[in-house]
Parts: sequence; structure tokens; C-alpha cells
Amino acid sequence: MNQTTEHLYRQAWLLSLFTIFYNVAEGITSMILGLEDETLALFGFGADSFIEVMSGTGIAIMILRIKQNPESQETKYEVRALQVTGTAYELTGFVYADVIGAAGLIYFSVTEGKEAFEKAREKENITAD
Repeated sequence: MNQTTEHLYRQAWLLSLFTIFYNVAEGITSMILGLEDETLALFGFGADSFIEVMSGTGIAIMILRIKQNPESQETKYEVRALQVTGTAYELTGFVYADVIGAAGLIYFSVTEGKEAFEKAREKENITAD
């Protein structure tokens, strides 16, 4: 393996690790804050991060496998990760999956934003009395 290829494998590996750790932190933080603030949108955003963790882990495993033996077969985990993410896209319609998710997040964000403003006004009225 030449130096350029080795460098590219290393970059791909580091990017996959960054994706995994970032999404774990993002998921935990979003879910905790979503629970504390009772915001379904934030909680759902955090839960979605764990799907990205599974995908990132599958990519990391694939990178290592291909680097060690380019002719090797996919692992069971890689196949399962592709099946799970593929089924999710198939059920929602691949083209529309992100649009539907974004629309849901917008709806819940607006709804919960209104609730947050109402809570703030109530607290303001209580302290003013």
C-alpha cells in the first residue's frame, strides 16, 4: 500500500471515529436537554443521532476490513447496519425521508417554542405580582 492510500485510509478512519463520538455526545446531550425542557423535537433529534452512530460504526468497520483485506466479504454488522438504515429509508421513501423529518422537527420546534414563550410569560407575571 502506497503512502497516499495509507493517508486516505487514515483520514477515512479518523472521520468515521469523529462521526461516532460526535453523534454520541450530541445524542446524549440532546436527549437529556429534551427531557429536562420537555421538548419532543430536541429529544427526537438526540435519538436520531444514535442511528448516525450505528451508520458511522458500520463505516469504521468497513474501512478497517477493506484496508486489511480489500477482497474480503462484508461483516454481519455491516450488512445489518445497511439493512436497518435501508429499511428506514424504504419505509419513509428515500427522497422524502429528510424532508418529512425536517418538517416534523419544524412543527414540534414551533409548537414547543410557543409553549416556552407562554411559560416565560407566566413566570414573568408571577414575579411581577
